[in-house]
Amino acid sequence: MALLFTGACGYIGSHTARAFLENTTENIVIVDDLSTGFLEHVKTLEHYYPNRVMFIQANLNETHKLDAFLDKQQLKDPIEAILHFGAKISVEESTHLPLEYYTNNTLNTLELVKLCLKHHIKRFIFSSTAVVYGESHSSLNEESPLNPINPYGASKMMSERILLDASKVADFNCVILRYFNVAGACMHNDYSTPYTLGQRTLNATHLIKIACECAVGKRKKWGFLAPITLQEMAHALGIISM
Repeated sequence: MALLFTGACGYIGSHTARAFLENTTENIVIVDDLSTGFLEHVKTLEHYYPNRVMFIQANLNETHKLDAFLDKQQLKDPIEAILHFGAKISVEESTHLPLEYYTNNTLNTLELVKLCLKHHIKRFIFSSTAVVYGESHSSLNEESPLNPINPYGASKMMSERILLDASKVADFNCVILRYFNVAGACMHNDYSTPYTLGQRTLNATHLIKIACECAVGKRKKWGFLAPITLQEMAHALGIISM
């Protein structure tokens, strides 16, 4: 049996793929168009887990390509589950390109679900976001009402609804993960080699990476285009002062 990951060339997806490879014996298939992800993440996984990683460079809207792949794959090493991390994730960008977000996030999720039902893939893990809750001034849990205030959050909320509705009418089980602030690094990274996982952009946006650059003098000052909370700032300052 094998697992299919979408968007596993990105931050969360690549670390999740590594965790599955580390803790299971199953092979994985990665589908990513590399629009925001990094091919180096695939090479890293292939290096540490040889003969267990297959990579397909494709956009999720290329359903004919994925359908043809699954036709063959299900006969030799069937896909048991899909872990869907592929998405556009910028709140600000979504306010300027809402239709692009609904197409890339919501419609692509719908097409993936259709492929699951056609090829008898019964398990689906969906990478959602806490943005679906909107602006809440009370504590949140899985039963809290959803009230997204931007197209990114709305695209994820509608994707969740597609999954839940599909699970009611078919032999199809889904798990939805709603993240708040995702942070951390891979303890196995060896920066003396090209085989690492993590954010690779020159202008870092990851809060902890920025703080570390300040701590070692690679960045004279730090600031953010988007607002950050006092808790995030205190955490970053704490790292710098260590």
